[in-house]
Amino acid sequence: MKIDSDTDIDQLSVSRRVAIFKSNLLPISETFILEQTAAFRRWKPRLFGFSKLDGGLDLHGVDHLTLWSGRRSVWSRILGRLAGRRSLHRRMAKAIRTFGPDLVHVHFGTELQQNWGVFEGLGVPVVATLHGRDITVRSEVWESGSCGRKMTEYPRRLRSLASDPRVTFVAVSRSIREAAIEFGIPADKLVVQHIGIDIQRFSPPPHARCARPLVLFVGRMVEKKGVPYLIHAMARVHERRPDARLVLIGDGPDLGACKVLAERLRVHAEFLGAQSPPTVLEWMLRARILCLPSITASDGDAEGFGMVVLEAQACGVPVITSARGGSDEGIEDGVTGIAHVEKDVDAISRGILELLQDDLLWDRMSGAARRRMVEKFDIRLCTRSLEDRFDELVATSLGQGLRR
Repeated sequence: MKIDSDTDIDQLSVSRRVAIFKSNLLPISETFILEQTAAFRRWKPRLFGFSKLDGGLDLHGVDHLTLWSGRRSVWSRILGRLAGRRSLHRRMAKAIRTFGPDLVHVHFGTELQQNWGVFEGLGVPVVATLHGRDITVRSEVWESGSCGRKMTEYPRRLRSLASDPRVTFVAVSRSIREAAIEFGIPADKLVVQHIGIDIQRFSPPPHARCARPLVLFVGRMVEKKGVPYLIHAMARVHERRPDARLVLIGDGPDLGACKVLAERLRVHAEFLGAQSPPTVLEWMLRARILCLPSITASDGDAEGFGMVVLEAQACGVPVITSARGGSDEGIEDGVTGIAHVEKDVDAISRGILELLQDDLLWDRMSGAARRRMVEKFDIRLCTRSLEDRFDELVATSLGQGLRR
């Protein structure tokens, strides 16, 4: 078929279907999957998972299918273990095949490796998006069993899958692509594709916010997020701005230790725990600064990008960060935010003070941040680019006779 215009491309692709897979639908930390799914226009998406998570994202109005209707109960977990992974894979493969996808999109390399039995017989291209921990944790850490006894073969199996002509990868940032190549994924199997954000939902508030001395952190309380460095920096900030307030949103194994540290350093910190996406947005609209002082964890785990970096800037909030991807792709240093090297408490506290005390600087960065998000990270534009990539992969698979 000859394609003469963008309209023709849209007409060609509108009937194409993508099955989007994640074992459990969906943790509240994975709103990016839900928002990307909703942003498809030329492809018809459907989310597939074994079950819904208790306390997970609301999937009302989203086309999805799980093997367990409703939220997964204790009995369903027991029955799932009795049935065995092969049986689950066969049932899921049947469900996806009934949907009739032209391509399967899997989020996280770990999901691809653990559930390859679902996808290998479908006869369509398989795209796996690499986000962070699934590719930044060092191979020897996986192989040692530190990430779970069942994952010791993960590096070898992922490299093996990368050699399959049906499988390609998307990296959410340049730093993740570099990590994937170091992990052993061939460079020609990797493209960088930003997920983007909903710039209409994340937009500056109609009222003035500049004077509020509120520093916000959003993320899991784990080593790679670098929260202790932010708390130490805020202790220094308080010496000159005792009115500065730190609000931290997120849960995780390091939450207790971070609370103890804040109390010991007498930092005015409010720990809110895990919060719903609407509540996170409410706090973002109140904040003057978002700080994400990410570090490389002892096992090699590192920030893939940090979607919150984009969300904050879309709301007109300048960002201070050391996140891989986030500090060089997500922000423009000195223009939309401030980048710093990992663990540099002096740089963090200095950046916070600059943005708290210099209204002109804050105004300039706030406006530039919003403009950059609209121009480069609108999820509609990013998803259109992903759909183009899907079109290319389907055309290639047809040309090479890879599809059954």
